[in-house]
Amino acid sequence: LQQNWSVKDLHRIIMNSRVYQLSSETNSKYEQVDPENRFLWRANIRRLDFEAMRDSLLVFAGKLDTAVGGQPVNLADEPYSYRRSVYGYIDRGNLPELMSNFDFSMPDQTNSKRTTTIVPQQALYLMNSPMAVDVARSVVARKEVAGQTSPLARVIEIYRVLFQRQPKQDEIKIAYQYLNVDERNLPQITDAQKKMNETLQKKMESAENDDATPMRNDGYKAIQNEGAYVVRKPLSPWESYTHALLLSNEAAYVN
Repeated sequence: LQQNWSVKDLHRIIMNSRVYQLSSETNSKYEQVDPENRFLWRANIRRLDFEAMRDSLLVFAGKLDTAVGGQPVNLADEPYSYRRSVYGYIDRGNLPELMSNFDFSMPDQTNSKRTTTIVPQQALYLMNSPMAVDVARSVVARKEVAGQTSPLARVIEIYRVLFQRQPKQDEIKIAYQYLNVDERNLPQITDAQKKMNETLQKKMESAENDDATPMRNDGYKAIQNEGAYVVRKPLSPWESYTHALLLSNEAAYVN
């Protein structure tokens, strides 16, 4: 009443409260008294939805387009857009399979709450998607990561970019072990680069020869972004390590 029923003021009060800013760290004493967290002595861990996860990936890469307003973009297909997911185009009659895998609500039905599932397709997307691979490359190419001369400093900077914290001693040890193994296996995958590049070249030539010019929006086909395809080439050990961190629970959950 004092704020004239302002929803914005209500949001400000809630978000500045101590309860809202609590972390999800547990406390053995409180855990015994209130194991279900009914009194909100900590934050509840929650998983990012598809839109928040995609925007987080773009933030990691340092490529998120923060422009406000404009035309919708295709979130599922290459060439990928760097616009925020709120500007994603949704076809009510043909929801992309990618978004269905991440529990996106059916746009032709009334839904009061989005369901939450954990299915293999979600992990497979992060493992195989050219967009996720490109994010891993972009993280390693960021100046605060690429500018480090020692492996330890580089691991620390990668953790700061992805998790906003310092790595623990066990995590640093695991990083060294992963990088050593990946460097030994690198010669075995370099032969795949030629085949990957040939596949990409054929795909781009097919797009250029299409009479409908799918690389541009003609008003009759599904929205297609304009831009370049992700380069297909084997990941370096550092890129592979960063890609592995993108698959961790810490990258998919809000703590």
